[in-house]
Amino acid sequence: MSNALKHEGAGYHWTIKKYKDPNKNFWLERLMILVKNAPENGTRFKTYKMGNTTFKLRNSQKNMVDFFKRLASRKASIFPEMPIKPTPVVSRSAPLRKTEKSKTCYVCRKLKPNRMFYQRKDGTYFSGCIPCQKTIRAKTKANINLYDHK
Repeated sequence: MSNALKHEGAGYHWTIKKYKDPNKNFWLERLMILVKNAPENGTRFKTYKMGNTTFKLRNSQKNMVDFFKRLASRKASIFPEMPIKPTPVVSRSAPLRKTEKSKTCYVCRKLKPNRMFYQRKDGTYFSGCIPCQKTIRAKTKANINLYDHK
């Protein structure tokens, strides 16, 4: 966790103490990243999502610092539990990564080596890895048998 944040333009300096509650540390650290990246005098708004609560903040350092101080002074009980997965590795809207030796499965969204994908006769690889392809084929086969009326 960061020990201090200095900002020369506005002329303030404050230290961030480490709290006993890990949830409070987690959410304040995420807010600190927004504060560090905020412009000095911004006019647009930035949303900060903390659990089920969403805060709409003006994207300027002064406003975010004030919000940080107010939030840091609150009791630890208001902070929600940390998410199990804070950020997904690959989002559904992100493009699938592909290199010469590995690619991302479109089903499980994990980066896997090419040997984990079926290869076509023309040398190209399937978009889904072998385990995902097997489950997809099994589901398709089950659906065909389900609706097969003979």
